[in-house]
Amino acid sequence: FPVTISPATHPSLEQIESGIIEGIKKDAPDTKIRTMNANGKKNLMLAQVQEAVNAMPDAIITIGAQASQLTHEFIKKRKSNIPHVFTAVSTPETLGLSYDQKTLTGITEKSDYALTGKILKHIAPHIRNLLLVYNPSEGSSMERERQDLESALKKYDITLTGIQVFHSNDISHKTKSLIANHDGVIVLKDNTVIVGIDSLVKICDQQNKPLITHNLDSAEKGASLA
Repeated sequence: FPVTISPATHPSLEQIESGIIEGIKKDAPDTKIRTMNANGKKNLMLAQVQEAVNAMPDAIITIGAQASQLTHEFIKKRKSNIPHVFTAVSTPETLGLSYDQKTLTGITEKSDYALTGKILKHIAPHIRNLLLVYNPSEGSSMERERQDLESALKKYDITLTGIQVFHSNDISHKTKSLIANHDGVIVLKDNTVIVGIDSLVKICDQQNKPLITHNLDSAEKGASLA
C-alpha cells in the first residue's frame, strides 16, 4: 500500500493527488492507497510524515517542497529504504533531493517568470509595483523563487515588495496595510498562501486591485489572472 502526503486542501493540490491515485489504480486496480493531508499545519505534517515512514508502506508520494523535504529527511534519519516519489518541487537540489539516491525520484516544476512579466506588460501596462505575499519558510527554495520573480519583473519596469506570512491567518491584516500603495498583488505556488487565497481575493476586490497567481485553480477562486 502506498501513502500520499499533501500539505493542504486546495484544488491544485487535490488534482495532483487525484492524478497520482488514478495513475496507480490504472496499473494496479486493487492497490489500497492511504492519503494524508496536513491542512496547512506544519506540526500535523511532521506527525503524518513520521507515521507514514513508521508504517513501512510500499512507497511514499509527497506533494510540494515542504512535505517532500520533511519526508526525505525522516527516511534518511530512520535509514529506511522506502521508495519516495516527490511531486511539485521546483528546485529539488536545494532541498537535498538528489536523483543519485536509488530509492528517490520525482517530478519537478518551474514557473516561467519572464512570461509573467511579458503578459502583465501586455494586458496591464499600468502596473508598476506589486505586493508579493509569500511564506519564506515554505521550502528552502521559496526565497530563490522570490528572487527569480523579482529579477524577471524588473526587466519590465515592475518592482516587487515582499510581505512575509508564516500562517494563512496572517495574510489579511498584513496585506491590508500595504495594498493601497501598490498596483496589485502577486503570489507564487506557495501552499501557505493558496490555502488563504479567499482572503486575498476579498481584499483585492475591495481595493479594486488585480490578484495574479501562479496556480491555475486560483482563477476559479476569483483571482484576476493565473
